[in-house]
Amino acid sequence: MNRFYTIILFLVFCLSVLTVAQTNYKISPKVIAGIDDKLFGQFMEKPSWEGEIGGDAAIDKKTGKVLPQVMQYLKEMNLPVLRYPGGTDVDYYPWYNLIDRVPNRHEKRPAYRNFSGDMHYASDNRLGLDQFLLLCKELKSEPLLVVNIGDAFFKKITIAEATENAAGMVVYCNLKRNKSLPEGAADWVSVRKNNGQKNPFGVKYFEVGNEPWLFFDRMPKGYNRAEAIAHYMNCLEAIVNAMRAVDPSIQIITDGEIKEVCEQLKYRMGSKINFIAFHSYLPWGIGQVKLEGKTFPVNKMTENEIWNAWVSTPFMDSTTGLSAYPLQGSYAAVRQTGYPIACTEWNWNGWWQGQALEEASLNSRFAKGIGVAGFVHALMRDAAYIQIGNQSMLVGNKWDITAIHVDTLTNEARFFPTGKVLGFYSRYHGDQLLDLQTQNLTYFSQPFELSGIKPAPKVAFIDALATRSKNKLYFHAINRNYSNDMEISVDLSALKVKPEYVHHLFSSTDVKRDELGYFKDEKRQFKGSSIKIVLPKHSVSILEFAIND
Repeated sequence: MNRFYTIILFLVFCLSVLTVAQTNYKISPKVIAGIDDKLFGQFMEKPSWEGEIGGDAAIDKKTGKVLPQVMQYLKEMNLPVLRYPGGTDVDYYPWYNLIDRVPNRHEKRPAYRNFSGDMHYASDNRLGLDQFLLLCKELKSEPLLVVNIGDAFFKKITIAEATENAAGMVVYCNLKRNKSLPEGAADWVSVRKNNGQKNPFGVKYFEVGNEPWLFFDRMPKGYNRAEAIAHYMNCLEAIVNAMRAVDPSIQIITDGEIKEVCEQLKYRMGSKINFIAFHSYLPWGIGQVKLEGKTFPVNKMTENEIWNAWVSTPFMDSTTGLSAYPLQGSYAAVRQTGYPIACTEWNWNGWWQGQALEEASLNSRFAKGIGVAGFVHALMRDAAYIQIGNQSMLVGNKWDITAIHVDTLTNEARFFPTGKVLGFYSRYHGDQLLDLQTQNLTYFSQPFELSGIKPAPKVAFIDALATRSKNKLYFHAINRNYSNDMEISVDLSALKVKPEYVHHLFSSTDVKRDELGYFKDEKRQFKGSSIKIVLPKHSVSILEFAIND
C-alpha cells in the first residue's frame, strides 16, 4: 500500500512539474504603443577600414548594378528605411564626392581613403548617392542620409562652408529648381539632371553627424570641453537652419549621446530637431570570460553556457527576464529629452578573439541571430519612444556584422542570420503592440560576463510579445532553450480570429553546422479560443492569425 501511494504521489509531482513548465499567454486587445514600420530598417554603410568596403560590395564592378543574389536578399528583407552613407567616415569627406559631374571638382566621383588619413584607397566608391537613392526607390525603402558635421567641428572648413555643403545636399536631393544659395555655390539641380535624374528624389530623413562623441576623444589634451560643446552646438544649429531653409518639410535627426548636448537640444533647437539618435552594439570582442568578477577559463564553458550568454541580449529585465533597454546611460539621456528616438545603428556585434577563439566550444552565427531577435523585442517593447531603427550593416565583404556578406572575388553572397531575423520581423508584424498577460514563465540563470554581455540571474526561456494590424494578429516568440522544444498555450479569446493560423519559423538543424538557419511556414487549424503549440528548440516563431473584426 505504501508503494502504491508513493507511485501516486510521484505521478502527481510529475504532472505538477509539467503543468508549471507550460507557459500560458493571454493576448489582450489593449494597445500599449504604436509600432512604426521604420523600426525594422537597415544601414547601407560605406566604411573604409580593415578592408571593409560595405555597400560598395553590393555593386558588380563590371555592370555597375546590384548583384542579382544581393538584390534577391535585399527584397526578401522588406526594408522600410535605409540609412546611408556612414558611419564614422561621413564626417571626413564631402557629400558631393558621392556623385559625378561636380563643376570645378571632378567628372567621376573619386575613390575614397580611410578616414584616418591612410593614403591607400579604401574603395572605388561604386555605390554613389544616385545609385543608392534609385535602389531605395526599387526596394520601396525610405532613404535616411547622414550629413557631415565633422569638417566644421574640426575647423577644416568654416561653419559657413559647412552650411553651404549641407544645404546643397538637400537641394540636389529634393528641389525642382535652385533656391537662392551663396554666390559661387554649385547649381545642384542642374548637376542632378546632368547625372540623369530629372526629378527630385524627395528625401525626407536627414541625420546631422554620426557619433560626435568620438570627436572629443580626438581632441588635443587640455582642450576646454565647455568651449568645444559650444562650438559643436553652433555648428549643429547653423547646419540645421541651412537645411531647413532649403526644404522645411524634411525630418532631422541628431545625436543624443553627449550629455551636455542632450541638455541643450530642447531649448536651443526645439522643433527644428525631429528625432534624437542613439546607437546600441554589444558584446564587441570577447577575449576573456568572467564569473563573479573573476576570470573563468573559456575552455571550461559548455556549448549551452555560451549559447545562454549569447542569446541574453541586449539586456535582461531583472523582474520579467525579458529583453529590454534599461533606463540608464545614454539611452536614459535620450529618453529624457522628450524627442522621438531613432536607433540609427544597432546590432549583435561580437566575436571571440585571441586564445578564446581557439578554446570556445561554440562560435555560431545562428546564435548571434537569436541574440538579434532579443534586440528586436527590446526595440518593439519601447516602440512608444523608438520610432526608427537601422541595423548595422546591410552589405559588406569583411566584417562579421553584415546581414549580406559578399565575396568580392567571386561575387557570391551569403545571407547571415542577423539579417535574416530582422527581415523576418519586418515581414511579419503589426502596427500596434498589444498587452500580453503571462503565467508560468520559466527561467535560466546566465552568470557570465562576456565583454558587453552582462550576467543576468533571470532570463526567460520564452521571450514573447504580440502585435496586430487592422486585419492580422501576430504572436512573436523566441525559444532560447538550446536543447529542448517548449510547449506553450496562447489564449485568443479577447480577439475575434479565424480558426487557422500560419506558423512562420526560423530555426536551425544544428547551430554549429547549419549556421545560416532556415525558414519554414506551416498552416494550421484549431478549435476553440486558445491554442497549444510547441516552439522548437533554439528558434524564433511568429504566429500569424487573420482577424475577423
